[in-house]
Amino acid sequence: MSLFRPLNSSESNLFTIRISIDNFNTLTNDENIVSNNSSYISTNTYLTSPTYNVLPKDFYIKYVSSNNFLVNYGKTYTNIPNIIITPIYSSTPVFTRIVKTISTANLYFTSYDGTAITPSTDGVNGLLGFDINIIGPVKIGITTGNSNKGWALDDGSSSEPTNLFTYLNVNLGASYNIDDSVIISKNLKLLNSDGNIKTYTASTSTLDYSQTTWLIDGSVALTNLIPVKGMIIFISSTGEGYSGSAYTSNPTITLGTNVFLNFGTNNTIEFTQRGDSIILYGTSSTNFIVINKTSTINLS
Repeated sequence: MSLFRPLNSSESNLFTIRISIDNFNTLTNDENIVSNNSSYISTNTYLTSPTYNVLPKDFYIKYVSSNNFLVNYGKTYTNIPNIIITPIYSSTPVFTRIVKTISTANLYFTSYDGTAITPSTDGVNGLLGFDINIIGPVKIGITTGNSNKGWALDDGSSSEPTNLFTYLNVNLGASYNIDDSVIISKNLKLLNSDGNIKTYTASTSTLDYSQTTWLIDGSVALTNLIPVKGMIIFISSTGEGYSGSAYTSNPTITLGTNVFLNFGTNNTIEFTQRGDSIILYGTSSTNFIVINKTSTINLS
């Protein structure tokens, strides 16, 4: 049993029940053959999978009479569910007829001419059992089945986007990208664990990757900036160390060895005006793409 959302469906909260029953011998009218309901106790061994404890509470299957079995889902579906039955029979083909509601179903087994197919009395001849799969939408919490609708994640599917997502398309930034979707970096940490932006106030060779929004001032010379694939870094100059119309010492960032900008040869970023800012995206461990920068930033 599970709650899931198929990749090609806008439905969520789909609940499945699967049952495999075998080894019918002598069934009596109104006998409970599968049950997870204390009021409908079953003591037989017809259930082959799954185990009783994973069935929905109050689920049971009762042999009513002749070729008729009653199924109580134990779940109230918001719409009448789909039911697939595979009969287990000794020889001739078996046809099934289903009369179902939101909470129960009656299963009828017949031959091609409509003659009732009854359960086996010897474990060899007649209807020996059946497999049944029930799937449909159910309610979750107080939101009547809509609580897990919203952003769906796609990482490599080319499914048609209007069928795939309910509200907003969100990709993980890899493989195929759905049209008009929002791509979120896998390594995007705007703030540190304390909710603060990292502010560099002195020259250092140690770069802090616990977040990706950095502030630097005029006395800072950062070195050895190494990209991580999927990382987005926001860097801005604070105006500290700024005197008159220019910095007394322009803040700079030098990339690591054999690391370059825009697949070229530039590997240094120089900030010349307070408020300068640049956004970098790591495409690999050796390259940053400059997504955006102010015109007064020099790349060399």
